[in-house]
Amino acid sequence: LDEEYAKIQNKTLLVFGKNDRQTPPYMAKRMKKLIKDSRLYFLANAGHFCFIKQADKFNTLVFNFLTENDK
Repeated sequence: LDEEYAKIQNKTLLVFGKNDRQTPPYMAKRMKKLIKDSRLYFLANAGHFCFIKQADKFNTLVFNFLTENDK
């Protein structure tokens, strides 16, 4: 998927669980390098479903990312 990631032109937020086994951290770091204007955050004590395990933190990251130009 490297070629597809490199095509992404939009500002992108990547959020991964530090303990993700399906999409391990090394893959997230690779995605970050390939997607211009992307940000990568790892959520501690969370795996593949970090948006459930760390829902409050995930929602805060997404909200801040989506509204940062409004400030």
